[in-house]
Amino acid sequence: MIRLYVFILILVLVFMTACSPLTEKTIIIENEPLSEADGGENEVKNEPPSSTEEEILLEKSVSLLSSLEHLKWEEITEISHPDGVVFSSFANIGSFDAAEVVLAKEELTGNDHEILWGHDLLSGKEITATKANYVDKYLFHTIMGEPVNYETVTYNSSSVNSGGTLNTISENYPDAKYVEYYSKATDESGVTWQAMRFVFKEHQEEWLLYAIVRDVHSP
Repeated sequence: MIRLYVFILILVLVFMTACSPLTEKTIIIENEPLSEADGGENEVKNEPPSSTEEEILLEKSVSLLSSLEHLKWEEITEISHPDGVVFSSFANIGSFDAAEVVLAKEELTGNDHEILWGHDLLSGKEITATKANYVDKYLFHTIMGEPVNYETVTYNSSSVNSGGTLNTISENYPDAKYVEYYSKATDESGVTWQAMRFVFKEHQEEWLLYAIVRDVHSP
């Protein structure tokens, strides 16, 4: 009799197990990272957009203009070309008759002695001045002695076609890029306009200041 009860109990337990719902351990689902084959290439990456060449040089020029105006030569040398910086008093940089001088980094930061910057195309006289006087008289004042208002900025192009002396940057330095600051004429004759161009050349994948060119009305 006892054996019969035991047998019936076993049948009941088997029946209940077969009919019981699935437990949490019955099905295991694991979330694995997507591989490239499963669409991993669709992963969103939040990377900041890289600056364009134009944006980089415009930004550098803003800093250069301020450093030049306040005679902060150490700041200028930080982004200067290792060959030095060419100062051209007229637009025809690199030409045989250009009024220009090359200042090495040591000269830029050295004592402010008088320098021969070239010869004036109008009078033929020597342009002799200290760095501070040259910047003030020739780069931040017009030929009439008025303060320059550089209100127009252009990238790799000029706001003026020619003031008598041609802009030779693209011709003599085809791999260079420049940013121009332009001040329109303030007199009726229209000859008091002035432009200053920061010329950059690439060196070891970085754009560095190669020249500072002044452009004014000339014969």
